[in-house]
Amino acid sequence: MRCVRIFIWLILVVSISQVSQAQNSTNHRSPVVSVKLASVSVSVEKIAYCQGDADIYTAELQLKLQFTNLGPSKLIVYKPRNPIEITGGGVAKDARDLEERRYETTLQYDMFVEPPNLAESERPDPNLFAIFDPQESYDLPAALALMVRSKSAHFIPGTIEAGDHTMIITVDDWPFATDAGNRLRAKWAHVGVLSYDHVASQPFVFSLSPAPELRKCALKKLPGAPR
Repeated sequence: MRCVRIFIWLILVVSISQVSQAQNSTNHRSPVVSVKLASVSVSVEKIAYCQGDADIYTAELQLKLQFTNLGPSKLIVYKPRNPIEITGGGVAKDARDLEERRYETTLQYDMFVEPPNLAESERPDPNLFAIFDPQESYDLPAALALMVRSKSAHFIPGTIEAGDHTMIITVDDWPFATDAGNRLRAKWAHVGVLSYDHVASQPFVFSLSPAPELRKCALKKLPGAPR
């Protein structure tokens, strides 16, 4: 009986030792690092105010997006023919509310448009893609529409008031299929790193006039249409 107890004790000691070694091995593994390819800063170039009804009107923001290459390699960015339609983001009263995610409203548009085709080549077409060095920047235009409620209107979900606001947006500069981005990133690795992922911008501040001059605006296509 004593031999059996000793044998069982040895099995337990060996098992505990193996578990401890496995845990130590796991703890000393190299961490998986997610590399951020670019940062995007936003400046508001112009705001137009479009007629709506008695309670709501639209503020159309023309933006300049400055992509800065944060990586060690050249960055490849698609150059759309038209301003990038911003399809995601959040608006808050100030930077603190934005950081704590106390949003006045959020933007989230689903895309149901078939992505356009892109001819695949050995190198990026300079007419379609910008290539810039580490720490260099490249500017792209963007457009954003927000629903604003008038002074006399009660709270309406999805709208904001006139005045100062802080915002963050999600920039999607890649209208093509994700599979095409995967293939081209591998094919163009000798040139640089292709950026085709969503990028969250840095927070930016904008102000809406309390007495805007409203005008009739042309009906725009839905976000997500080919650019």
